[in-house]
Amino acid sequence: EENSMLYNSDTLFRTIKGKFPNAEIKLIGQTCFANLDVEEFVIPDSVEQIQWRAFFNCKNLRKITFGKNLSWFNGILYKCPNIEEVDVAKENKNLCTTC
Repeated sequence: EENSMLYNSDTLFRTIKGKFPNAEIKLIGQTCFANLDVEEFVIPDSVEQIQWRAFFNCKNLRKITFGKNLSWFNGILYKCPNIEEVDVAKENKNLCTTC
């Protein structure tokens, strides 16, 4: 069934780019991916900001990877109890991963 399809981050961003081919995704809005049923999510390099609770209540989310241009996020993984791994691209000089 169409409604039971499990989307991954790559599929979601390809869908956005398909509808808006010249768009460069720089911001992920508040609760944008709330309740999304995925285990892993990769933030593309074009994204610079992620707003509060963007991944609210993603109960199956285990791993998230941030791209090289992300410079700001706050409280994005609220009620994501199964997070095991948070990765930041080595090229990312904006985020402090040891603070």
